[in-house]
Amino acid sequence: MTPPPPSAPMRTRVAPARPRTLAPLVLILVALALVSGITGGLVRAGVPLPSLFPLSGWAGHAAVAHAGLMICGFMGTVIGVERAVAVKLRAAWLAPLASGVGALCLLVNKTDVGAVLWLAAAVFFTAVNVVVVHRQRAAHTLLLLGGALAWLIGCVLFLRRPGDAASLPWWFAFLAMTIAAERLEMTRLMRRRPGANASLWLLLGLMALGAALTSFSVRIGGVLYGLSLLLL
Repeated sequence: MTPPPPSAPMRTRVAPARPRTLAPLVLILVALALVSGITGGLVRAGVPLPSLFPLSGWAGHAAVAHAGLMICGFMGTVIGVERAVAVKLRAAWLAPLASGVGALCLLVNKTDVGAVLWLAAAVFFTAVNVVVVHRQRAAHTLLLLGGALAWLIGCVLFLRRPGDAASLPWWFAFLAMTIAAERLEMTRLMRRRPGANASLWLLLGLMALGAALTSFSVRIGGVLYGLSLLLL
């Protein structure tokens, strides 16, 4: 009796983690946010710029939106790309795409649209970090999620009050918590001194408290926020 022929091996198609059509676009948006953010910083510092940078045009808008361009438009997009590559999900690219396009909107004085896009980016980014925590529950991944939530809170405040500075401490807390989480991950290979973990979470809690209080008292909230950064 002749045995049946072996069946052909099954081939599983894996969706690419980095869509080829989005990666170049996101790279351009990152560069645009960085250049415009630096330009806006120079304008705010009083550095004279050539006529290529009209203060009545995009350079003036970049000066007003300097913090948002650097934190949400540049760093938020770069970190969003990093997470998208890590989790290998197509939908994760929605976060850096939305933050990059949001920065472009602020440059053309469409602050309301940009604020909505930055909020969407923070929502997508938070969801991606929930996936990261689900895959690896550890102190540093939980802290990464905390940083994402800080970005989300800042974007909610920016959408409600775009001319207010209440969103700034939350946005900066996003960066500080992200860096702290990366350092925390590195210390897994080292001997930690007693109480190091408790001290870190206490300082980050103080930072969040200071950021929250700035909406009611800039002086009290600012002192607590600055103290947490100094001790961190």
